Amino acid sequence: MDSQGRAKDDPDDLKIAVSSRRKRGALEKVLAAIPDKEKIDYLEAVKRIPYVAEEEAPISRFLARENDDMQAAATRMVNYWRVRRMVFEERAFLPMKLSGMGALAQEDLETLRSGKMILLPNDEQGRSVVCIDFSIFDSRVKIHHKAMQRAWFYLMHVASENKLSPTRGLRCLILTTEKILGLTMSNPSDDLDIINAIPARIDKVYAMFLRDKPKKPVDLDSQNTSSLPFLGCLPTESISQSEGDKESLLSQLLSLGFNTRGVPDSVGGKWSAIVDLPKWIEERDRSEREILRGLVHRYEEDVYGILTDEEEDDDPASGDWSCWSKADVEAKVSDGVDSFTETEQVRNNAVLELENAMDLLPPEERAAYLEAKKLAPHLIEKESPPMRYIRFAHYNMWEAASRLASFWRVRKELFEDRAFLPFNLSGEGALSRADIAAFSPGK
Repeated sequence: MDSQGRAKDDPDDLKIAVSSRRKRGALEKVLAAIPDKEKIDYLEAVKRIPYVAEEEAPISRFLARENDDMQAAATRMVNYWRVRRMVFEERAFLPMKLSGMGALAQEDLETLRSGKMILLPNDEQGRSVVCIDFSIFDSRVKIHHKAMQRAWFYLMHVASENKLSPTRGLRCLILTTEKILGLTMSNPSDDLDIINAIPARIDKVYAMFLRDKPKKPVDLDSQNTSSLPFLGCLPTESISQSEGDKESLLSQLLSLGFNTRGVPDSVGGKWSAIVDLPKWIEERDRSEREILRGLVHRYEEDVYGILTDEEEDDDPASGDWSCWSKADVEAKVSDGVDSFTETEQVRNNAVLELENAMDLLPPEERAAYLEAKKLAPHLIEKESPPMRYIRFAHYNMWEAASRLASFWRVRKELFEDRAFLPFNLSGEGALSRADIAAFSPGK
């Protein structure tokens, strides 16, 4: 402790910080040396969403995955954004979140909620476990491989956040039955791209065949596991095959370092897709929203200049606004966690950033907004002022843009060819005379 009662900096922590900065600088030099045409998606990410890029694909994770090999780490990092763009297409630069307003579309969220692809609790050594449960697939139902691929990317992305994943690796559990072995979906090379992009190692893949009939063993030698989605892309030396009934498969998994709470009930464990999966999704969604809130606050401080260096130690939520030196204060914005001064400059910057966020939305989601902007720009400002959406979303530009785009999309669906007329009771606007008549007494 120093004379003022503050903890002194730990020398080891300082050494780690210095080493980390040096590694970051070295990797950035290697990245800069890669021709621009080979890193188009990486450059677009760091330009358009620098805060999201830093949070979701941190340099340290790629360095750990490649044992500080700068060239390999740079190559994987460039691959990450190339593959992310390939898999998520126009939504690639939205946050990788479960909110429904990010990179994952509703179809992808439904795939995750189905329990076919899940992130199980860590094994006994703390390693992440990604599971594909083919035993609950219906071979008669068409499988949307793109949605499966996006779900696979997301789960691998989440698993890579585990500090053990880049170094010791994660584990994959594949559960299947004989009746589903004929299932094929896509060229395994697409899935291989994901494996080569995510900053995580695959420690081991356990392909377990649940017997359809208790006393009829599965002939593993005759099964072509490479035909299964996401298995053909994995190195064969990492795949371990076994078969049996629920009891024997559970026993095998426990002997391999799994625990009962982290094994699906379809093979005798205690993890339930009905009970535990919704809890995980809820907790993950809450955590992601908090992370995104933090990114928004950082953006406010760095870009809008809300805090000065001298003000960073003050608590803006304390009610003491004397620390704010802006002369043109017109409003104070609070989201219940943090507060800041909203100035004219802040508002102008915010509207520009909302437009940038709008550009990241899929074309079909922003089409009506763009049409309104072209045909009736005055109505946008009068009847759906962007600042109203920005404040409602607590300056979360992605949420604000998505909500504003949805307003015009729904407005066009409801009012059709009158959608871009003003809201009034004249009968000549968006509301027809018949609509107005419905408000009349006795109607």
